[in-house]
Amino acid sequence: MTRCLSGRFGRRLLFPIFVIAALALDARPASADTLRGRVADPQGRPVAGAMVVVAHTVTRDTGEYGPIVLPAGDYDLTVSAPGLRSAPQRISIEASRALERNVTVELSAVSETVVVSAAQVETPLSQATSSVTVIDRATIDTRQAETVSSLVGLVPGFHVVQSGGRGAVTSFFPRGGVEGGGYGTWRVDGSTTGSLGPWSWGASVDYLTTDGDTREVPDLGTRVSNDDYMRTAGAASVGWSDRPSRRLRVDFRQSHDERGFPGPYGSDPENLYEGIDTISRGENDTTSIGVSTSIQSHARLRHAGSFSWSRAPREFTSPFGESDDETRRVTGRYQLDVDGLPMGLSAGVEVLAEQADNTFITGELFQPVPVERFVTGWFAESRFTLGSRGALNAGLRLERIARRALEASGNRPEFDEDVVWSANPRVAAIWFLRPSTDDGWTRLRVSGGTGIKPPTAFEIAFTDNPGLKPERSRSVDAGIEHAFAKSAAVVDVTWFYNRYDDLIVTVGSSFAGASRYRTDNISNARAQGLETGGTWRSPWGVQARLAWTWLDTEILGVDDFPTEAPSPYVVGESLIRRPNHRVSLDVQWTSERATAFVGIVGRGSMRDIEPNFAATVYDNPGFTTVDIGGSWRVGRGLEVTARVTNLFDRDYEEALGFPALGRSAMVGLRVGTGR
Repeated sequence: MTRCLSGRFGRRLLFPIFVIAALALDARPASADTLRGRVADPQGRPVAGAMVVVAHTVTRDTGEYGPIVLPAGDYDLTVSAPGLRSAPQRISIEASRALERNVTVELSAVSETVVVSAAQVETPLSQATSSVTVIDRATIDTRQAETVSSLVGLVPGFHVVQSGGRGAVTSFFPRGGVEGGGYGTWRVDGSTTGSLGPWSWGASVDYLTTDGDTREVPDLGTRVSNDDYMRTAGAASVGWSDRPSRRLRVDFRQSHDERGFPGPYGSDPENLYEGIDTISRGENDTTSIGVSTSIQSHARLRHAGSFSWSRAPREFTSPFGESDDETRRVTGRYQLDVDGLPMGLSAGVEVLAEQADNTFITGELFQPVPVERFVTGWFAESRFTLGSRGALNAGLRLERIARRALEASGNRPEFDEDVVWSANPRVAAIWFLRPSTDDGWTRLRVSGGTGIKPPTAFEIAFTDNPGLKPERSRSVDAGIEHAFAKSAAVVDVTWFYNRYDDLIVTVGSSFAGASRYRTDNISNARAQGLETGGTWRSPWGVQARLAWTWLDTEILGVDDFPTEAPSPYVVGESLIRRPNHRVSLDVQWTSERATAFVGIVGRGSMRDIEPNFAATVYDNPGFTTVDIGGSWRVGRGLEVTARVTNLFDRDYEEALGFPALGRSAMVGLRVGTGR
């Protein structure tokens, strides 16, 4: 019988929300005063829509901002707009004393923005101690992006592998409108926002359908079929804020997608593919609702909390029959931030209750048996400001991962309740060799830390190892960034090293001496490399970003067997689907009425697995693709868009055996209205 996430789990998760609700009722304006001013470009013209980072507000059409209510204390005032940025200015807010500060922005290759630190604290990009790439709304609109993967592929250090066309399984290896086009693709999306007094709201819908690949495959003597994909998604939110010191927001999301899986009809090095699979199809649904709040109760204290519930059922049909699985999650989080001090501090607790059911996870009588886990994480982060030249972040997260007892099945013994503790520290720092000025800047960056990845429900269900542990990683990186030509150009280089330990693998008879279980944490690997890039922005609306990543990975021996690795891998060889070289070039042009872009992505050859049974490793050749596109604003609220992906119709496979789509053209309209 399936058990719900309730009892002590539910009480623990709801407690932070009750605490924050009580604080909200008692929230009082901190000792504060106001900041106001005007933002102008180098010619003295007002800049509308510029972001004033100190308070996350934007300027009006006149370039004016404020009045902004801020607690007394010292702040760094930075202003950013597309292609423009000001050097940080230190300001002091005193109680009962208003401050006016005008700002002039200059041309910049990197726009200031707000990012989130490890403790989820909003931080200006220039002060972020980690290597961060920001993909802003302007870039998303200009490139007419359909998916996250189409944008992440431009980020240095990230490699994206998509097993086929739209909607196919996509792996990430890190380190509105009406639209129609090739492959029978149609997309409609729309959104609306509004506000009235302390209330604000928003809603969006998205629909995408495509026939997928229907090309003739000469080797098979037939056309591809069952590659279609359909996605429907909707979201809505309601927010309330009667004063800057307290906010409340409720979000709801619902999505459904369905896709056929024709199988690996591409490269077939061992001639194992038997023909187009017309049966295999998958359906996924996701429903989630979340509540979040932020409260400033005193001059330097800020409370934040969130609570969410999600449900994700999935069904899959294959030649072997039907299967389904469902994951339910309930999360809660409370965080306390201490602001306005030379040393910022954040601390809190995060909890997760998870239940996973699957057709293949059964008990002795083949009845469904859920895998239930409860994860509690306590975290703390200190942020030290080293004058105007640097910053240091130090944090620690302590995890308690508890799994409830699991009854035996035909291939698994009975498991008692299991508890794993893990402490993961992280330290990061930046130092400006040359402080930020109108001429440019130079800064060094270094960070290091550890992380874990708990076993999945599948890994727990199909092991006879009651003590299966999380997989672990240790990572360090160091980099330098230099801005020149009055900050119109920025170049950066980052070196990184990652070590992966306790990877979960099938033991088999070859490693009987390494473990007495069928699966165990005995495998190891490492990765190191360089991320390099350059960004340039011209006064004529052109922005270009060139990035190159060199990656060196190695499979290491299993514990107690340093010269052996799990089949089909070999010690010393590179990890699968990690190319040694990856390069990208993104050029965008923006004017008052038009936009245009050219995107080039290429990678070298890489090791990949045989696509039918994954029993052998082969080389997957490299490739280069080109996408182009643009838009034209016909009139107020009406914009025509067009783009061509895979411009030169290259034949390539991101994942061996799964051909990518050929050349595809898309034309659409964006319709907007407002008042």
